[in-house]
Amino acid sequence: MRRALLAALAVLSCTPLRLRAADFPPAVAVESMALELSQAERGTLHVRLRVTNPAGVPGVITGVRFELFLAGQRFATGVTALEEPLPAGAPRLLEQRFALALRDRRDRGRAPAGAEAHLRGTVLVRFEAVERGLPFVHRTWLAGAAGLAAE
Repeated sequence: MRRALLAALAVLSCTPLRLRAADFPPAVAVESMALELSQAERGTLHVRLRVTNPAGVPGVITGVRFELFLAGQRFATGVTALEEPLPAGAPRLLEQRFALALRDRRDRGRAPAGAEAHLRGTVLVRFEAVERGLPFVHRTWLAGAAGLAAE
């Protein structure tokens, strides 16, 4: 029994450990996303991100970049500059609002009530002199987003 255990340990110690990015939870998760539309052909994209520091040292969130696709079509892109602390070992909630200028192309009689939305982007974090991008991706259904196009 002892020999079998030692043999199993010897085999396991020779087996290389392979880690993939998919083996770890993402550092950034989209908690919520909403598109608010006004009558004046303006809109606001509200995004709530949970950012977890992947390093063992504190960092500073310096910005967020995003691309938004509605119904498979590129709808909007944006960048925002920030200076928000990101503590080591603790998640941080980040509320972002992106102003949008819109052009309404709804066919009033046939427009569906919403559209599939695909949001992808990067949260930029500075660790001392090194800046690192933490990616995020989110898919959802946005009510009231059908037939809109960004200017």
